[in-house]
Amino acid sequence: MFYLLILSILRNINYKDEQKIKFCLFCGSILLMISFYYIKNMSCGQRAVNVGIIGCGQRAWGYVKRFDALEHLHLVAVCDTDGNRSRFFASEVDRIYKLKVKSYTDTQSLIDNEDVDIMFICTPDHSHLHVFKQICNDIKNIVIEKPMCISMNECKELDCIKQEQKVNVFVPFVLRFSNIFRRMNELLPKIGNITRFDYKLDLNNKHSASYYRRWHRKRKNCGSFLLTKGCHDIDVILWMNGAGFNDVKMMGNVRVFNPRNRTQCSSCDDDCKFRFAGGYVFMTDKDIEDCHRFDACIFNNDHDIMDHFSCMVNYNDYICTYSSTMYQENGNRQILINGTKGYISCDYMASTVTLKVGNKAKEVFVIESKSSTGHKGCDQAFLENMLKAFRKNEDLFYQESLSCIRLCELLEESR
Repeated sequence: MFYLLILSILRNINYKDEQKIKFCLFCGSILLMISFYYIKNMSCGQRAVNVGIIGCGQRAWGYVKRFDALEHLHLVAVCDTDGNRSRFFASEVDRIYKLKVKSYTDTQSLIDNEDVDIMFICTPDHSHLHVFKQICNDIKNIVIEKPMCISMNECKELDCIKQEQKVNVFVPFVLRFSNIFRRMNELLPKIGNITRFDYKLDLNNKHSASYYRRWHRKRKNCGSFLLTKGCHDIDVILWMNGAGFNDVKMMGNVRVFNPRNRTQCSSCDDDCKFRFAGGYVFMTDKDIEDCHRFDACIFNNDHDIMDHFSCMVNYNDYICTYSSTMYQENGNRQILINGTKGYISCDYMASTVTLKVGNKAKEVFVIESKSSTGHKGCDQAFLENMLKAFRKNEDLFYQESLSCIRLCELLEESR
């Protein structure tokens, strides 16, 4: 209608009428601005972004559940070396989300046949670099599930290829989007200079058992328990404290999950709280019929990772501690930060942050989370910010991932 109005005025204008000419010029400039804005957003910012996934496991399925809430992310294909798994994964996407997705068993076929803007690498940790090298010639925007690599040597190799191929890398350090941790960061100046920083991670029985019965149970597959599970927390520590530490120390071993010559849960009569119940894995129809590949007893002889550890990171003026155990009834993350003027603490599962400054009354903040699932909504926040980084042609948490892996490796070497 606005365009028609201007055209009507132009047809009937007396070009000696200066006021009408100025009015038309003004309206024309507005129309041009609107047109440029529309074209820009339709051509790049708001167009659908095609996504592919390599590795059809639990983490990949977690992403699929978040794609449904983001209209500009469009899953087009999935790939897994297990053909039945990739086909079942695609069929579940169709059944639940009414989305037709093609399935592949090799990455090159996926790349050759699909128009993919962003590829997600959700394979076991030790294979991330290998898959990255397979796809980086063709795909220039890649999500690499954490940890990005299992050693600094792998990181250096990946970085060289990344720079040469001009690839944007997005690493899902999702806890950086936690409203709880962001609130703590905002309150930090109120307690003065940090004098002590204590971080505690406890995994519940079912969660920890999943690590001891799957591929994570071997260091050659995951680097270490600290890296594969603790990298989220190490990243939070570096985010809040910086990378200016000067010494580190780590202690840890196996306290509970010592070998007992057991093999499978399905062949054991013990009433064990760690018994496999189907959680923390994506199971196909065949897996459900025969869960033998997933129900390894956590007391088997075939593992070499720790079940608890304590770390110390020495900053110039204070010590940061980080500890984790794998055998608690209830899982949680808790942080206590002491400062020269007071302290801040948080209880992740309770969604509370407590602030005490000087002689003032203690304040308890109940933090509203973005969601009750997906790391309290942080998974979806990551995808939203990944999309922004993609549109800006930028990395997301790539350098932070390198710093995290470096610190994890230094801690492991100190044992």
